[in-house]
Amino acid sequence: MEKTRLETSIRLYIQTELTVSGGNKMRVIFISILAAGISALFFLRPGSQESGNKGAYIISLESWQGGQRIFKFPNDSIFVCGDRTVQQVMRLDQFDFQGKVSLMQSVETYYLIDFNKGLFKDLGRDLEQKTEKIPWKDLREKRYGIDFRGDLHFSENFKIKDTVYEGKKIKKISYTAENREKYDILLEPFSSEEREPVFFDVIEPRFKGRVVKMTTSYPDGKGMVVYTTKYVPLSNHPVLDAMKNLR
Repeated sequence: MEKTRLETSIRLYIQTELTVSGGNKMRVIFISILAAGISALFFLRPGSQESGNKGAYIISLESWQGGQRIFKFPNDSIFVCGDRTVQQVMRLDQFDFQGKVSLMQSVETYYLIDFNKGLFKDLGRDLEQKTEKIPWKDLREKRYGIDFRGDLHFSENFKIKDTVYEGKKIKKISYTAENREKYDILLEPFSSEEREPVFFDVIEPRFKGRVVKMTTSYPDGKGMVVYTTKYVPLSNHPVLDAMKNLR
C-alpha cells in the first residue's frame, strides 16, 4: 500500500493536511483540516484584564469560486473571560470509503493564552488536566490559521463609507493591494462600555471598530475567502468553567 502526504497552506487562512492511501480492494481518502492559529495573533486591548467581557467569538471562513461556495471551514471559537483566553481548535475529518463520504467534526486541541507575555500552552483535548507543568511557548511558534497582522496588505489608497450590515450601522473599507488582491472590510464600532479584543491590529485600532466581515478576492479568477465573526455572550459554558482552574 502506498501513502502520499501533501501539506499546503492557503494564505495562512487555513492549513490543510491531505493523506491518500491506495490499495487493490479499497481506496480511502482522509482530509484533516485544522481551523486554528487565530490565537497566535489575537490581541487584547490595554486594560482588558479588568473587563467583564465573558463569552465567545465565533469565527467563520468560507472559500468561494465562480459565485459558488466551495467549502466552509469548521468554526473556530475564542473563549474570553476577563484576561484569560482559550482557543478551541476544531478538526474536520472527511472519509471516502468505496464511494461513501462521511464527515466528522471534533475538538483537536485547546490553547491557553497569556497575551501580556505573548505565550501559549497547548492543552490537548483535556481541559481538566493539571497544566502547571505544560511549557509556555512563544505565540509565534503557532503553525495553523489566520495571520491577523500579515494578511491584510493594507493600502493607504482605501475608500471608506458608512453603510448598514445586519441592521447595524458599520463602516466599509475597500482597497486593492499591490499584489492585486481586493479587500472589502466591514467594521462595527467598538463598544464604549466594554474593552473588546482586537483581532486585526492593522485595521481595527485605526478605525475604532471590530471586523465583522472581510472578503478577500484573489486575482486571475482564483476565487475569494470570506471571513466573518460574531460575539456570543455566555454566562455558563464548560470551557469557561474550566478556565477558572487553568494556570
